[in-house]
Amino acid sequence: MQFILYTDKTVQQCMNALHERMQAKGSSSRPELHGWIEKNGHFSLAVTSSVFGRLHRTTRMSGAALRENGSTVIRGYVSDGVSPQWQKILAGVLVVVCVVLLFSGQAVLGLSALLVGGAAYVPMRGDYNNSEILLMELERTLKASPKPSKKPGTTSAPRPAKPAVVRPAVAKAGAGKPAAKGVSNKSVAARPAVAKPAAAGAKKK
Repeated sequence: MQFILYTDKTVQQCMNALHERMQAKGSSSRPELHGWIEKNGHFSLAVTSSVFGRLHRTTRMSGAALRENGSTVIRGYVSDGVSPQWQKILAGVLVVVCVVLLFSGQAVLGLSALLVGGAAYVPMRGDYNNSEILLMELERTLKASPKPSKKPGTTSAPRPAKPAVVRPAVAKAGAGKPAAKGVSNKSVAARPAVAKPAAAGAKKK
């Protein structure tokens, strides 16, 4: 199972907190953790718990802490096993298979299936319980959460848009000058053509 957590601690503070947590002795409420950490933010945590009687299971978590957008992001992986509901379903299927094999005369094969199912039950249940413990201890130690924290004052209201300033049109040069004296602004009407007089001495026909 992959996970992502967010915390306000720096990477160095996270590594120091994990180191102190691994140095603490185990108790009934907080089990002992062991593993390793690196200065660059990579770490590995492991926890061991009892599954059934003297059968124990060790589950390991690996991850890395990186600084992103003002907060530390922890990304990692841990085996989450099988939920109790699916454990019951798989156990029922295993019992049915073993009974069928026994009644079919294959007692050795049925016994082998029972042993294999019992061996698989240990990591399925152990990883399910241990993954919850590791994630809980990681969140508690680093004060981390699956949701990114929102610091007050980081978000600002959008500024209102400035009103558009409409400037008056500027008249072109010469457009507002008064017309010269004697010149009308109106277009001059076309004058009719005047016929020239005939040359002197020309005879009339």
